[in-house]
Amino acid sequence: KEEGSAEFTPLEKLLKKSDIICLHTPLTRLGYAASFHLIDHRELALFMRGKADSFLINAGRGEVVCGEALKKVLGLGSGLHATLDVWENEPMIDEGLLELLDYGSCHTAGYSSDGKANGTTASVQAVSRFFDLGLNEWQAVIPDEVDLNFTFDDRISVGENVRKLVLRSFDVKVDDQLLRNAVSEFEYLRGSYRIRREPSSYILYGKESSAFENFRQLVKAISF
Repeated sequence: KEEGSAEFTPLEKLLKKSDIICLHTPLTRLGYAASFHLIDHRELALFMRGKADSFLINAGRGEVVCGEALKKVLGLGSGLHATLDVWENEPMIDEGLLELLDYGSCHTAGYSSDGKANGTTASVQAVSRFFDLGLNEWQAVIPDEVDLNFTFDDRISVGENVRKLVLRSFDVKVDDQLLRNAVSEFEYLRGSYRIRREPSSYILYGKESSAFENFRQLVKAISF
């Protein structure tokens, strides 16, 4: 209400018009914009109506999606596809729901090494300023364990190059398999998470051509 309605779309309309929805909301339980169980039985029905396939991704907070409702719909084989990075009742997640998902991960969508380093840097600098510790310019160092160079291959399509680059940055199947192999180790999997770099860290190379320029514009739009 404070921001006005010009840049917003009602949830009901969004559900009806979208084929893919990715949630990044915080969890709020009170107020007119409460996000607790924002996606429940009714919303899932609206989302799927009239579509052969629909895709739901939750990368915000687990309780934004009603797990029981999602599990029931997925169990019917209705054409809904779902991927969850966040869960109700973490770390004791619903294994039955995990079995029905396309992909699942242990709340690691924001666990890039760049993100953790930036957060650590901001925290140390803030404490330094408050206590005058002389560490106002200190920065966390990210281990150099990932090859950040990517060369555009003009022997394959632009789309295939994009796919290869995205998977180089983050292959969700790796996190999915780790979770399925050790569901009870949810917290350990988070705490021992591998080095994973942000798309903006990658350096792209290629011969000047219309295909490479098309590729460059596409991946720039998704933060590479």
